[in-house]
Amino acid sequence: MIWLILLAIIIALIVGLVWLRQSKKTEPSAPAEELNLDRLDVGGVVLIQSIEYFVEQKNRYASNGEEWFELKLSGMEGETSWLGWQTDIPVNANPTVSSITLTQEIDFDQLNLRLEELAQFSQNQSGRFDYEETIYYLSRSGEDCLYENCHTRGESFYFWDFEDEEHEKVISVQQWGQHSYEASIGHFIRPSEVDIYSTSGSIS
Repeated sequence: MIWLILLAIIIALIVGLVWLRQSKKTEPSAPAEELNLDRLDVGGVVLIQSIEYFVEQKNRYASNGEEWFELKLSGMEGETSWLGWQTDIPVNANPTVSSITLTQEIDFDQLNLRLEELAQFSQNQSGRFDYEETIYYLSRSGEDCLYENCHTRGESFYFWDFEDEEHEKVISVQQWGQHSYEASIGHFIRPSEVDIYSTSGSIS
């Protein structure tokens, strides 16, 4: 008689465990917290594609009613990268088409772009060039203003932004003054590849 009671208890426990597992599977998962890059500031720490970066500087850009920011990031081995995003385009709006870029500076001469080509790109608001077996197309160009460290006084410059046909790789060229050119190269990253660990020295 006792063994029948024990058998009934064991069967009841097994049924209970199975029911709990099934109920957990059917419970809707909590929505993931939306990425808010605007919270990041100097002293913050961010994980990008599982690599940890320290925020050294925050700059603001503004032109024709548009605004975007960039963060100067320092990697664990001292390498410098730049994380950029436009404020009027929600970074979470379209998970498949990202508006966040991660770039590194390169020497402008490496691009083998002639100044005449850049002038033509500006005039036509279109153009393309090859770099390292990838074709880059002009996405936009024009005048802009950099507010370094988000100060109120800015510095004007001219820019050309390029991206590949797959919306994966980016190149940016900037002209400062008459004869000074800078360039950066990188790629788009998805919001799911960014994790804010701390915003400005305090755990978020």
